[in-house]
Amino acid sequence: MSVTLKDIAQRAGVDPTVVSAVLRGSGRVRCSQKTKEKILALVEEMGYCRNSVASALRSGKTRLIGVAMPSPMLPFFAGMMAAIQAHLYKAGYTAVFGLWGMEHSIKEIFSSLLSLKVDGIITWELPGHPENLNIPTVHFSNRRTSELLDTVMIDAGNTAARAVEFLKARHFRKVGIIANLKDLRSIALKELCRNCGILIRPEWMFHCIDVDADTAEQISKVFWDLKEQPELLVFTDDKVCADVACALKRRGVLPELLCFRNSYLLPLIGKKMAAFDMHEETIAAALVELLLSRLNDPSIPARCRKIEADLINIS
Repeated sequence: MSVTLKDIAQRAGVDPTVVSAVLRGSGRVRCSQKTKEKILALVEEMGYCRNSVASALRSGKTRLIGVAMPSPMLPFFAGMMAAIQAHLYKAGYTAVFGLWGMEHSIKEIFSSLLSLKVDGIITWELPGHPENLNIPTVHFSNRRTSELLDTVMIDAGNTAARAVEFLKARHFRKVGIIANLKDLRSIALKELCRNCGILIRPEWMFHCIDVDADTAEQISKVFWDLKEQPELLVFTDDKVCADVACALKRRGVLPELLCFRNSYLLPLIGKKMAAFDMHEETIAAALVELLLSRLNDPSIPARCRKIEADLINIS
């Protein structure tokens, strides 16, 4: 037979409500540290497993958090999954991942998570994202489109300003951009460069949200054919940076690189490169913290937490 709370309470010499409070981390029922340690030791010794289904029926909460994100083909998303799961587990929640890509649409992913009656959702804000999920939701975004959403985002203005200072300190005066040119970081970077005399010509700007091998080769050919090439290229996307940089390197025209979010590429490309990177651990902690506060108090105003990117390395 399975071990119950009553079995543990009987061995510990306390009421079952005390055992329940200790396991939930609740401070409503007070007991000594010695009693807590005894209860936790008995839980381990007796092999107690919490009946999450019964608990959900009693409380109306599943203790499940949906995490909707792109398929973790890149190190950034794989790191985010691990960090989010660890922070949720520490808070007493279980992460349920919905990964969109070639096989599943964003709509299908959210329908699946909502069918599990998750208590809240952590997600990436992208086109086609459901606007109102009717449960606590926190977004990670490169652009804040609504003041009504709890959002964690990179401080684009600060990152762009520090990137320009980096360029000025190293005397770069001709810069190209291969990125989503509508991204806040790209917009801020272009404006700041223009204001300080760093040249970014139209033919040095490539609008890329995603690329395949053929597109990367086309970009490298256009770059090869330029009469005058920039001294440095700025990238804002992992996959775009990897594919295009490799194509440029094969043609022997890869300049120095400044990347936002791409420090894992430093040893792979083998070229002078700097990266203002986003720490998965920091972002995951902010996402979970915002969601937990929303779960605890749905009435608080929506907030935007800005994360400052760090200069990871210069190779």
